[in-house]
Order: sequence, then C-alpha cells, then structure tokens
Amino acid sequence: MQTQTTRGTIKKEWVISGILLLIPFIVSVITVWPMYYEYDLPGDIVPVEEVGIDGSVYFTYVQTGITTNFYEKLLVEYNYGNVRFTPIDNDYARAELEMGEEPADHTETLDYVVNEVQKLTDEYEWDFLSDRFYDVLEQTQDLYGESFGMMLAIGLYEDQTGTDFSRRGKYKIAGTGTLEPDGTIGSIGAMREKILTAAENNVDIFLVPKDRDRYYWEGMSNQDEALQTVEEEGIKMRVVPVDHLRDAILFLKFGL
Repeated sequence: MQTQTTRGTIKKEWVISGILLLIPFIVSVITVWPMYYEYDLPGDIVPVEEVGIDGSVYFTYVQTGITTNFYEKLLVEYNYGNVRFTPIDNDYARAELEMGEEPADHTETLDYVVNEVQKLTDEYEWDFLSDRFYDVLEQTQDLYGESFGMMLAIGLYEDQTGTDFSRRGKYKIAGTGTLEPDGTIGSIGAMREKILTAAENNVDIFLVPKDRDRYYWEGMSNQDEALQTVEEEGIKMRVVPVDHLRDAILFLKFGL
C-alpha cells in the first residue's frame, strides 16, 4: 500500500518528466514558427567598369536577405557581426523570396541613366545606346534594387566625355541613390550599412541623396542617417549629399 508521501513523489516526478519532454517541443515550435525579418549587413563596392562602363567611380551594395523563422535569425546573428533586422509582413516576404529567384530587369533604370546623361553630353558623340546598352543590362541582372542608378550615370558621363573624376586614382569615389526620371537622386535603404561598406573599402568621397526635405519613409532620411553614421563611427570619409545628377557632376568637376 502506497503512502501519501510516495504518491506525491510519483506525481511530482511525472510533472517534471512532462515538463522536460515539453521543453524541446516548445523550443522547436518557437524556432521553426514562421517569423519574417529582412536583414542588411555591409557588402562591397563595385567599379562601374565591371558592368561595361568606362568610368572610375564605384557603386555600393549591401548583403540583404530574409529569415523565415527565429532559428534562421539566430544563425544570421551568429555568423555576421554588424547586422540589422526589420520585421516584415508575411505576404511581402513571400513575394520578395519569389522575386529573388528571377534575374532583375533594369531596363527602366538604364533608360533614365542614358536619357539624363545624354542631356548633359549633347556635344559628344553618342554611341552607348547602339553599342553597349544591352551588354550593361545583362551584366546588371544579378543586382537587385535600383540604388546604383546615380553612380551608373556618373560612370557613363565619364565614359562619354573622357573624364576621370578620380584624378588618375587620387580619389576613390563611391555612392548610392536611385536616378529618377527627372534626374533627381532618390532615397534608398540600408544607408548605414552602405556607409560602413564604403569606409571598409577606403572610399574618400561618398555621394548620397540630399533627401532631408523630401524623405517620406518611416525613420531617418538618407542624408541624416549617412551624416550620423560617420559621426558615430568616427569615419574620416567625406559624405556629399546631392539633389540632382547635375549637382553630382558639378561637385565632382569643381568641388574636389
């Protein structure tokens, strides 16, 4: 016959056993339960020459991705040091994951680039459309987003005019920003990571959108985030906000 103390001990052991069995189940559910985050971390700078344009400048890209659960998020945090996560909507995440499987089509961006540069180089022989448009289009199909638009246009301006804004390698010039149909420089994402990327690659001049008065996304404008990052990190790199492609060209011609 069991005593009351014995029965209590057995019951307690069952409870402990149940909890111990439940813990792995809870952990596994938490780690694989759908939970979408977009992440950004420093990447690299790429010379415009690499996409078929004879220029001296660089565009900047960051490493981005989407984690689909808590376990993947932990892995990214463990493997990379300077990473920023942003929670995203499930439908948006699925659409982005599907898009990532297809080559990017930058026809529209390249059209803007060609049109705006042509306005600034009317007196020069114009052979880009017939000779290299589709070559550049093909070589940019692995690049996602349109943030290389400004630097592509600056490189094309160098190409068409025989200009070397680097002054024969004296300056390492990079930047980021979309090129809009009217020639203005549009805002982009992951500005902090792009500033850090440029600094790691010893960039001297970094061009960013001058968007303080027209930034409409949540958070800080590109212009303010760039300036804040160089100050917080003690980066000795000259950050130059520009509003329009012509402003960037004028600065590179006369402001260095």
